[in-house]
Amino acid sequence: MYDIGYVEVAVFLLTGLVFYGYATRDKRRDHLPPHVRGWPIINQTFAHLEDDPTGHVIGWAKKYGEIFCTTSATTTFIWLNSREAFKELIDRRSAIYSSRHPQPLVLDVASAGKRITFMPYGKDWRALRNIFHRLLTPQMSRSYTPTQTFEAKQLSVDLLENPQDFYMHNRRYSASVIMQIIYGRRIPQCSSFFLCLLIQGIAKRYVKFTVSLRDLRITADPGHSLSTCFRPWQTLDSLTL
Repeated sequence: MYDIGYVEVAVFLLTGLVFYGYATRDKRRDHLPPHVRGWPIINQTFAHLEDDPTGHVIGWAKKYGEIFCTTSATTTFIWLNSREAFKELIDRRSAIYSSRHPQPLVLDVASAGKRITFMPYGKDWRALRNIFHRLLTPQMSRSYTPTQTFEAKQLSVDLLENPQDFYMHNRRYSASVIMQIIYGRRIPQCSSFFLCLLIQGIAKRYVKFTVSLRDLRITADPGHSLSTCFRPWQTLDSLTL
């Protein structure tokens, strides 16, 4: 019986890695900006996870120029270090580079694909943008002043008469202003049917997710995503990231 030694195992693994790299190679990555040299496999992961990686970024910019890329885990980051580079890519070539990357959790799961903040460019995004432009122009915004003033007066009275319902009064104020602007229907009381229906709908969709503002700040750090905030995955993410 033939015994397999360390050399054979090493050759087999090396061959497998080479084959995997060739099979999954993306030719588009050949045109990426210069890549910062780093450790094998982990690359710049630890630098990205620092509280303030500014020193690293400045050093990389001096060495690699105004555009370069780094890698954290399996994610590639493109760094723009000048106004000229930013304006060229994000402004003049916005049709190519300004669209948002797919975000299945925060867009599809958490907001049913309807939140424009996370939408990629497309038909739905253009339709919502058109609505926002019609409703939120400076002239239209000035026309909402009487509505906001009236609702603010009622909010003040409600807070004086029933200060213990502070949160519900503010919810009523916000919901009433939005409902009047969009649908022309006012919400006069905290116990109004439309307000209760709105709160129940929001609670039903988001009851499974517990996110604090402190946790949400983590998503801005390189290498993290919104899934880092949600409790079922938080322990796993803290170990892997």
